Amino acid sequence: MLTELNRQYLFLNCFFTLFFLLHCGSFANELRVSSLKAFPDDNQDDSQEILRAIDLAVKEKTFLVFESGQYNIKTSVLIKNKKNFHLVGKNTTFIQASPVTCFDIRDCLCFSISGISVKYLDKTSLFCRVLSIGSFGSWLDFLNKSRITGTLQGLMFYDSSAFRFKNPDLYLKKTPASISEPESEISRISNIPKNTFAVGDILALRPIISGPPAFRFTSCKSLSIRSMQIFQSPGMGSLFDSCEDISLNHVRVTPDSDLPLSSNMDALHFVRCRGKIEIQSSVFERMGDDAINVHGTYARLTEVISTNTIQYVTGRRDVDWPAPAATVGDVVSIHHPTNPFGKPLVQGVVLSSQSGSEDKSLQITLDSPVSEDLPKDSVVWNQSASPSLVVTKCKFLNNRARGILIQSSNARIEDNWFQGMTGPAIKVTCDVGQWWESGPSTNIVIRNNYISDCNDGPGSAQGAITVNTDAPGMKPIAGVHRNIEISENRIRDVGGMGIFVSSAANVRIFQNRLPTTTPPLILVQDSTGVVIQENTTEDSTTSNHPTNSSQ
Repeated sequence: MLTELNRQYLFLNCFFTLFFLLHCGSFANELRVSSLKAFPDDNQDDSQEILRAIDLAVKEKTFLVFESGQYNIKTSVLIKNKKNFHLVGKNTTFIQASPVTCFDIRDCLCFSISGISVKYLDKTSLFCRVLSIGSFGSWLDFLNKSRITGTLQGLMFYDSSAFRFKNPDLYLKKTPASISEPESEISRISNIPKNTFAVGDILALRPIISGPPAFRFTSCKSLSIRSMQIFQSPGMGSLFDSCEDISLNHVRVTPDSDLPLSSNMDALHFVRCRGKIEIQSSVFERMGDDAINVHGTYARLTEVISTNTIQYVTGRRDVDWPAPAATVGDVVSIHHPTNPFGKPLVQGVVLSSQSGSEDKSLQITLDSPVSEDLPKDSVVWNQSASPSLVVTKCKFLNNRARGILIQSSNARIEDNWFQGMTGPAIKVTCDVGQWWESGPSTNIVIRNNYISDCNDGPGSAQGAITVNTDAPGMKPIAGVHRNIEISENRIRDVGGMGIFVSSAANVRIFQNRLPTTTPPLILVQDSTGVVIQENTTEDSTTSNHPTNSSQ
């Protein structure tokens, strides 16, 4: 684990080195992939040449530069254990022929990417129109030249006049639908529940939902990503797992004009990351799920091994995921299973950790004593896997679920534009319901954002800005989230209320401009230390008083 001072120095050194070289327009020491016979626009598979170029560039400590144009790749490009490596495109597009991760980047230090785009040869989502409905299926007309046959894992309804998704939203992974071979340019979809859609409906078809991400970053430190575009992805746009210090600037996750979706899942997904995440001047449009999700992972206690050693597994019971990692020096707390967000039963610093079979379990030793009477299935939270987050001057447009999902602390969401989310523009939460994503959030600022046409579809919650917890069957408690400021936001034409806050303490809601809808415009529940002042509606009526609040 880098010390805070060294970590900041390394991050700034990497960032400013790249910034200087990019803006000078030339590289003092560079390797062009064309020198290894990988040429753009030649319709050849460049996978192996690119891998050789990466190894050579690292050996010679050079920038790896791709010329303008398209490079075809058929396998995932693995970049592992590289230090001070810079991959530079000049309006360069990579065409991935297979539904696999395009770039798989692991255990790299001071790594940067700039000036590249990613597309997939096969369409990962398609538009179609319902022509007729019969007893054995519905006939479809695809709205572009690409077609799909075989199974279908999901579909969404699309409002072509507003360029956004609407209810209902069908997930068919457990019982996939099927699409027949086309007959006279028309295909038939079957195994869909009756009365699902009508003639003339525009559908967004999803042959795959939770496929691999276009970019995967694992256990990397000091990442700089600049001027990168993802046109489509079988799963996440970019997945960051256990990374530290990430800067993204002028990133676009936006679909080609003939595609319903850019990424089938989240555009940017950060899990178990640390340090700082900064996202600036970027655009996220028509994702299959959230635009940005930042979270840790809750675990479940399975055994008390000794007086200060425990064993745990991942919190979710319906998955076969590895146990969430913990490293020496991490702060870990253990909470009662009936009060997972309350005062910890035990809290301590990790002295050692050891993985079990296939990493499915983890044993950790703490510097604090652990009682043998700890309840099985107690919730284990690694508080150190909680990065800070800054999102500024970004646009979020017409995606299926939320704009930003925050399950971390020290976040500033400011000067952004949210339009057309089916769920909240911004949601602060923590979850031992479905996903077991941690954790409680402290020091959150949501300021001067424009929010419209949100929270009225498949991903909807109580408010366009929502702060809450997810623990089914458990009464919400105050103080799970702390030190929340929601100020100077303009919210209009949204489903539900403008602002909803629950399970919080020390909340200030002021100078927001709220929609002219049926009250309550602001609702605060199960919270303490709440100040609400100087908020107005679109017709300039003051609205300072919450409904059903506990202050």
